[in-house]
Amino acid sequence: MQDSGLIKRIQSVLTKRMIRFFAEQAKKDSKGFDDFFNEFGTFFKEGVCSDFEHKGEIAKLLRFESSRLAPGELTSLDEYIGRCTPDQKKVYYLTAPSRSLAESSAYYEIFQDSETEVLFMYSPIDDFVMTNLAEYNGRALVTAETAGVDELATKKQGADENDEGEGDADATTTARLSDEDASNLTEWIKTTLGDDRVSEVRTTDRLRSSPAIVVDHESGSLRRMMKMVEHQSAASSGSSPLDFMPKQTLEINPAHPVIVNLDRARLADPSSATLATEQIFDNALITAGLMDDARTMLPRLNALLEKALETSPSSSK
Repeated sequence: MQDSGLIKRIQSVLTKRMIRFFAEQAKKDSKGFDDFFNEFGTFFKEGVCSDFEHKGEIAKLLRFESSRLAPGELTSLDEYIGRCTPDQKKVYYLTAPSRSLAESSAYYEIFQDSETEVLFMYSPIDDFVMTNLAEYNGRALVTAETAGVDELATKKQGADENDEGEGDADATTTARLSDEDASNLTEWIKTTLGDDRVSEVRTTDRLRSSPAIVVDHESGSLRRMMKMVEHQSAASSGSSPLDFMPKQTLEINPAHPVIVNLDRARLADPSSATLATEQIFDNALITAGLMDDARTMLPRLNALLEKALETSPSSSK
C-alpha cells in the first residue's frame, strides 16, 4: 500500500509541511529550536541522507557549533554564510569527538591562523551528512582534512608578509628547509614508507605546530563503520575480515623542528631517522582518526626511547 501514488503524494505534502513548520519555529524561537535540535537533530541529519527530494530544505534546519561562537552555541548554514567574507566561496567543517579535540587538531591550525570560521561536528553521521549534501546555497561543503584549504595558507602568507614589513627589529626567523632539501626529504620519506602506504609526500604551509598530516583521506568515521560491518559480515560467514588501508597523501611542515632535524638525521643516523619517519606517519594517521590499533607503535616507541636515552647527556657521563 505504501508504494501507491496516493501515499507517496501524502508523504511529500506532509514532509513539506513539517519542514515549513520547523523553519517557522526556528525563526520564532531560535534558542528553543536549538534545544530541540540537540535532542532530535539526528533525525534531520538522517533526512538529508535519505530524502533526496527535500535534503536541501532539511539542510536549512541543521545546527552545528562554530569556531566563531562560544561552546554550546549553535549556528545554521545560512548564518555561517552570512558571516563569510565576500571572497569565501566554501563552507568549511571539521569532524572531531569534541570541541577541545577539534581546536587542538592539526587540521584546525590554518583556520585559526587565517581567522576563517569552521563548523565543528561531533557525531559520526555528520561525515555522511556533509558528503551527501555536497554543497549548500551554491557553496561547496569542504572538510578541513582536505588539501583544498591550501588557499587559506596563501592568504595567511600574505598577511604574514605584511606583518613582517611592519614588525619590530626583534622578530626572529624560524629555521626552514630549503626547497632542494625539502624535495630530497620528501623523496626519502616516500621511499622509506613505501609505495604501498603513501601515494605522495609533499610540503605544506598550512601547519604551524604540527610536523605532518595526511590529507584527502577517507573519513575516519566511515572507515570505522565499514570495518564494523566487515567484521560482522565475516563473523556470520566464517571468513576473515579485510583490513585494508588505502595509500595516503602525506604533507610535511618544512619549518617544524622535527622535520628539520629529520632531514639532518637521515644522513647522520638513517636507522633513527627511519624510526622517526614511521612514527611521524603514524601520528598523522592518529590525527586523522585512521589508526586502527595504536599498540602496533609500541615496539618502535621503545626503540626511539632507547636511542634517545643513549644519546642523552647523562648517559654519556
